[in-house]
Amino acid sequence: MMSMVARYRISVFLFYWIGNGIAAVIAWLAFPEWNALKTAYGTALVTLSGLIFLAGFVNVASQAMMVLTLKLGHNGISIAARNCAAVIPFLVGVFVWHNKVGIDRFIGLAMVLTGMAFIVLSRTGSGKTSRDGISVKWLLAVAASFSFSSTFQLLNSLTARLTPETLETGLRIPLLLTSCAVGNCIAFAVSRKRQEKNSMPWYILPGMAAAWSMLAIFSYFFMFRALDCMNKIGGTALVFPIVIGVNITAFSLYSRFRLRERYTPLTLCSLLLCVSGIIALTLK
Repeated sequence: MMSMVARYRISVFLFYWIGNGIAAVIAWLAFPEWNALKTAYGTALVTLSGLIFLAGFVNVASQAMMVLTLKLGHNGISIAARNCAAVIPFLVGVFVWHNKVGIDRFIGLAMVLTGMAFIVLSRTGSGKTSRDGISVKWLLAVAASFSFSSTFQLLNSLTARLTPETLETGLRIPLLLTSCAVGNCIAFAVSRKRQEKNSMPWYILPGMAAAWSMLAIFSYFFMFRALDCMNKIGGTALVFPIVIGVNITAFSLYSRFRLRERYTPLTLCSLLLCVSGIIALTLK
């Protein structure tokens, strides 16, 4: 979907605004438990809403910084740096929330991050980068992208530590999708004057956004379910490294067998490294 958005010069913010907007409407109809909402504490609900809305706006800022890093410098390193942000919630889970993580988990995390970095670098190292030179602006943009991405993951992880009565209200997904829609709407309005004229037929964008909205709903549903389940056993630190590792590995396999893209020995070794790291993270 994102490749089509880029091909037709559609604003990323416009695409996410429409997609999140459709998903938010569906989520508000499907997820809230109004009976549970009546008995939930007001302070806890304010905390939940604050965390989620802040996460949504941080997510939009993370997307904006990602686009900027791709324009200013090396695409492969830019993407790898953002994906490596999963190390922050992992370390916070270990050292702040005292999640039980053995040396095998640290080794698994290192394997996943190293594999992701090599996969991205090998896939984008064939000359389609914006600029190979390193500039101060690019370094600042990469640092901001890393920071926003890790902050988004941390804020969502924090919600799993709220009281069960608060979580049973079912407000996290509707609130997150709403905040993302609002944030992308603001970002699109700000950047609209700088957008190139798109060449996409009018009916393609709504259809793609509607399809993406369903993917977003299921994605956030399983993300929060994973955080809640892992929080019960003191394992929230493992959620995002596993999610990102599986994401990168699965897309690489899709590219190989569906898109018929060639793989270098380095990419194959990186895939094996990712899979091995995921196994090390999930084994007790």
